[in-house]
Amino acid sequence: MQIEAEIAGASQLFLVVLGAHWGWANWAEPRLVGPEGELRLTDLRWKFASAGYGQPRVNANVRGDPLRINGAPVPYGIGVHDPSLIIYDLPPGYTHFRARGGLDDAGAGPVTFQVYAGHPFFDPANPRLWQRDTRRQVSGEAMACVEFFGGDRLPGRVVGAGTLDAFATPAAAPTLVVKPLAEWNPPNQSERDSVQVLQQFVRRIVWEPAPRDYPACEPGSVRFRDGSRVRFRSVRFDDGAVKLLTPDGLLTATWAELAEIHLPERDPWDAYYEELAVLSPGLTDVLVHLETDQGLIATASLERSHCLPPWHHDAEPQVWHLGVQPAWSADVLWLNETSLVARRQFAPERVPLSCRNVTVPAVVGTASEFGWSPQTNRNVQAQPLITGGRTHSWGFGVHAPNRLAFQLPALADAFRTQAGLDHLAGDGGCALARVLFDAGSPRTLWQSPIMIGSAQVFDSGRLPLPTGSGDTARLVLEVDAAHQQRPAGADPFTIRDTVDWLDPELELNRDRLLIESDRKLDGWIPAFQGWQVTADDGAPPRLVSYWTSGRTRPAQCRLAISTGLRPLTMTRRVELGRQSHLRIVALRPPGDETFEAELEVFIDDQSRYRGPVPMRRGPSRDSSEILVPLPAAEAESATLKIIQRPADAKTLVEWHILETIEIAPP
Repeated sequence: MQIEAEIAGASQLFLVVLGAHWGWANWAEPRLVGPEGELRLTDLRWKFASAGYGQPRVNANVRGDPLRINGAPVPYGIGVHDPSLIIYDLPPGYTHFRARGGLDDAGAGPVTFQVYAGHPFFDPANPRLWQRDTRRQVSGEAMACVEFFGGDRLPGRVVGAGTLDAFATPAAAPTLVVKPLAEWNPPNQSERDSVQVLQQFVRRIVWEPAPRDYPACEPGSVRFRDGSRVRFRSVRFDDGAVKLLTPDGLLTATWAELAEIHLPERDPWDAYYEELAVLSPGLTDVLVHLETDQGLIATASLERSHCLPPWHHDAEPQVWHLGVQPAWSADVLWLNETSLVARRQFAPERVPLSCRNVTVPAVVGTASEFGWSPQTNRNVQAQPLITGGRTHSWGFGVHAPNRLAFQLPALADAFRTQAGLDHLAGDGGCALARVLFDAGSPRTLWQSPIMIGSAQVFDSGRLPLPTGSGDTARLVLEVDAAHQQRPAGADPFTIRDTVDWLDPELELNRDRLLIESDRKLDGWIPAFQGWQVTADDGAPPRLVSYWTSGRTRPAQCRLAISTGLRPLTMTRRVELGRQSHLRIVALRPPGDETFEAELEVFIDDQSRYRGPVPMRRGPSRDSSEILVPLPAAEAESATLKIIQRPADAKTLVEWHILETIEIAPP
């Protein structure tokens, strides 16, 4: 069948094939046509590709055989198996997509071909978009959950601990095994019953929530189910138990004894820089903030999120799934689109305070005399933030009097917010809003007029922040009930003094933020630790997330290195033994036959190995390792230099192992 679709003005192309689990389908001669001429789609790298069996392949079917339709060879094309989704970023200058669609001779059908073109809802060119489903409510705190330093939350129960294997990213990282309270599997798989989260990002673990009147736990403390509490200096997680180093010695507790653990404090901004290294390398991607009706809060990025079509082409209802992988998760979380309550996005250097857990515990706002506690991204009654006749997505709902204090990073340049009485106040209420900078002595940066009624919102404008204050500076959002300043006729009662801080945004210095996030590269690619790694121009390499999926294994978001057209050089001085070898495990994305890469190994400036980077082929990687003998000479050490040469600006390479080992002769 002939396929033609108009794509003028679109930035993305979606190719979908749906069927009944046995359709081998081909996009034959797919091309873009327009003022720029004709461009074969097979000459572009897709942004994402999935298939119900095997993997989509360029110029081959999913099994790797030549493309054929009705016995005739296909000059060029893409072979898939239903259900399949392929996404391309469209270059400018093209107005139509053309192709032929047909069943490959290797498989049966029937299938349907679908073509979509348009713009992603979260457009990097407009980094302040948000969407909220008013038909659904955001869940409150789950009975059991894991909270992270950035403010994300995974509802579920911690049931174990472990480490990632050498071929995961980051390799050998300590993890916690969480049994989620909701379904996180992709639409075509159901065998996964747990999610692994990285311990380095965990702030709090709850097995059993505390009573409302129970004092809040402090960092570095544990609450037991019998109500007792213990402070600790460090913790180690094992399967079924934790080991706590307390002031009185070592204490071991089983999961069944634990109610809640608060991990020791960590600089939340340092955690943010570490997240950016993987979520927005080079600060080129926007961050996506999601909330579901099951209580999940997750921050990912456009590159680390995408959708999957319904598993059956005739399924009722037609439900798509969104896959996201936050920095703290070693697994992809698959979210049923009907569970999403709020979707937000922001640029890495313009951070909404209400999406980062950077409050200072000693000064954080407390519940009012009416029992209303400060709320994040909703008013004090856990409803949407509505004031000035508009709904807002970011912010804090408080009741006067109240003070919220936030730790400021050293690279904060400015702050901006709006304030107003929430719609709960109606035409009543009376309050003052202030923004303070506190680096030892508080200083007022902005104060609102007396706010009466919810009809008006007051904008602070851009407030430059003093520099050179170090990491101890705080930003304080203060709400005063204005008892002494209430004008005649103002609401005499305080019950309606419900104030919303709207769109509180911290502006970070982009150049310094880029430096901080680049410094975190080694933490995500442990193979580089101990090596000097640079591209030709001296700039650091960038992490790139790419997606791979198949019928037999869950879809994965993997990390690879990209240097564009620049060679990547890794240098290190090593000690030599009698049987020393350099062991390299580096892989290219599966099915990426078009974009090859080459490795060359130098020992004291002499080339000793040159060959292609192997391609990832399923879960087994043993056959992909490269062993380079290191010469046993009089010298006790040698300088190793490895050069990765890309064949194309979009060449990707996963680096897993880069080490010297001793191998005894057989």
